[in-house]
Amino acid sequence: MTNYGRRDWLRDKRKARKLTQTEIARMLDITPTHYQYIEYGTRNPSAPLARKIAVLFDFPMERFYEAPAR
Repeated sequence: MTNYGRRDWLRDKRKARKLTQTEIARMLDITPTHYQYIEYGTRNPSAPLARKIAVLFDFPMERFYEAPAR
């Protein structure tokens, strides 16, 4: 699997709302494991899923496709 860089910013947005990965996965109609892979940077979400997550947390969906900071 490709590693897109750990998305700590996504984890921080989730925790700021006091939600678990499982709760977010339910909201998005995906498995908790799929959401974990996205948050950990193991997988990139599809464009429709990236849009749903971006709307949920209020950020531009393009952020998923930016190169990770080194």
